[in-house]
Amino acid sequence: MPVYLAYLLERFRDAGGEVRVAPVGSLDEAPTWASIFPHGDHVVLGGGQRRSDDTTPDPAEEADVIARCAAIEPSLAGAEVLEHRVGLRPGRAAPRVAAEWRGDALVVHNYGHAGNGVMLSWGCARDAAALALGAAPAA
Repeated sequence: MPVYLAYLLERFRDAGGEVRVAPVGSLDEAPTWASIFPHGDHVVLGGGQRRSDDTTPDPAEEADVIARCAAIEPSLAGAEVLEHRVGLRPGRAAPRVAAEWRGDALVVHNYGHAGNGVMLSWGCARDAAALALGAAPAA
């Protein structure tokens, strides 16, 4: 694992990533996650974790997301907000990746990833494909 983690860290740094190390007194002090996704002529910011089905934008939550992202990338502090969207991330205690027969059709379920969909996508897709092909998923 140390060799693999060193490889990932090298790739992260080669891509322009920066690791910041700072002491914290408890896990409560660790920063809430934030995401910054460049999309050519605009940047998508994320990091809200409201547990709700309400898709009404919340100005306080927007300001909090922008502040957390600007703490990572200061040039975002004065950026113009073009649009505010609220995305729902349906989740379960654990994602469902399972197969079941419905009559003559094999149905492969792959859902419930909440905000971890991108992070889990490759592994869950691999397992779902294996189920679709009749193989047992990787452990």
